[in-house]
Amino acid sequence: IGEQAEDTKFTGGVFEQEDSGYNGIGYVNFTGRAGWVEWYQENDGAAATNRLTIRYSATRGSRAALSVNGGEPVPLVTESTSQNRNGWLTASSVQVFQSGANHIRLIVAGDGETKIDELTVVPE
Repeated sequence: IGEQAEDTKFTGGVFEQEDSGYNGIGYVNFTGRAGWVEWYQENDGAAATNRLTIRYSATRGSRAALSVNGGEPVPLVTESTSQNRNGWLTASSVQVFQSGANHIRLIVAGDGETKIDELTVVPE
């Protein structure tokens, strides 16, 4: 289980518990709303490459991108989970964390029904 979206900073979305299959106590729903979720990760070592995996549900196509430490947003390739309302999928991006504080922002375009469950970070 990763870092829960509902436990961090977000704007534009709303906390929900209506669908099933989520981890934690709920998820952040961005249906028809643009916004972002931002996680904080401390890196006590040297700069390092990590795989960031977002667990999401998208019943209609939606665009999303990841930005680390205010860098250029990198589009995430997401697929529709419209065959199963309670379906959850993952999308990943490899990013470099700097030594010290790291801010990971998932930016949701708001052009679909997108629900964000969690972020998992794994060293490459």
